[in-house]
Amino acid sequence: MCQLRPNLKISSLLLATAYCISACGPSDGQPKALESENSATHAAAMTANGQPLQAEAENDIFWVGNAAINIEELHELVQKFSQTFGAFGPNTLAWHLLQGGVGPAAIMHKRLAEESATAKIQADEIAARIQSTQDFFREYQATDAPADGRSLRQPTPFGLGARVAAHFAAMEAGEWVGPVATQQGWEIVLLESRVESRRSVAGVKSRSILLPVGSDDDRRVAREEWAKLPIRGPAEFLRTLPATFRRGRTSTAPE
Repeated sequence: MCQLRPNLKISSLLLATAYCISACGPSDGQPKALESENSATHAAAMTANGQPLQAEAENDIFWVGNAAINIEELHELVQKFSQTFGAFGPNTLAWHLLQGGVGPAAIMHKRLAEESATAKIQADEIAARIQSTQDFFREYQATDAPADGRSLRQPTPFGLGARVAAHFAAMEAGEWVGPVATQQGWEIVLLESRVESRRSVAGVKSRSILLPVGSDDDRRVAREEWAKLPIRGPAEFLRTLPATFRRGRTSTAPE
């Protein structure tokens, strides 16, 4: 991976973009699952349970306090995200995925490991039924989905959450992915439609089946801890993070 420093102006470039507001209709046919999601999210499940993520070596892990983030999974998310935001370097994209939700989510799922593990089991069962029946909407209609489930959203971590935004960047209308670890819990998400426009500015409509973890207070605490807990990881990886994020926080061992 090239060692470009993160461009801290990306937030305004990504989030202040004028988004198209006309929506295309829902896709025909049954939603399709992304076959790679099970392998892409196994690291998130291990993070939620505080395990070593089945990593080959310590160099695969970025620690924030005692919450572990699998660097290889982060790289996979960056590769997906770059399919929509290819104008930005990989380190810039990685930072904004971390800051936009991957980091705080890892902390929250670690702090609430038992609750997260229970929700993950339920989410796995739902995903398995969708995979078997190829009927996302049957499971969706059985949940208490939010009223704005079809609202148009920005295709960014700010609009969708970090992991969902990364997956959607590489998905087409009618595909679903999950369970995905987010700051809300475990989500199974359908990309229902995408506005006909340049992908980096094209709003998307989605449906989400959420198995919640934690409360608003838990999410607030996780965001606060993301900004102040000790961090540890491979020096090469840590150098790609903003100096203001790293300053005074490096640690020799996870707590």
